[in-house]
Amino acid sequence: MTEKSKYHLLYLIGAVINASLGFLFWGYSFSVFNSLKSFIQKEVFPGTAPDIVFLIITAPFASATIGSFIAGPVATTIGRRRLLIISNLIGIGAVLTTLIGSVPVIITGRAILGLVLGILSVIVPLYI
Repeated sequence: MTEKSKYHLLYLIGAVINASLGFLFWGYSFSVFNSLKSFIQKEVFPGTAPDIVFLIITAPFASATIGSFIAGPVATTIGRRRLLIISNLIGIGAVLTTLIGSVPVIITGRAILGLVLGILSVIVPLYI
């Protein structure tokens, strides 16, 4: 195996891992989103108004819709690979913001996470 083919193999492995991380991130996040209502109302923020709980739960779904619409034009502008890497990094940051126990920060973090998931749902199949 030549040096150039080793480089291409490592590049291919890295690209597949990056794209697979995007789908893993997408699948896990959407599977967790649906089971939060009772947990948020009873454990995390007891006594929170139902409207606030509704915002916490639906923020990712609303922003995922926006993310799926903007993914194509942004990918055309900056490239699919760059968008995939940027969205994975932003998604990791959004997951970390949900660890903070403040309602506005959690809503914002989940909205950003939903935006990333909308982008990943369009970009990962194109990239693979």
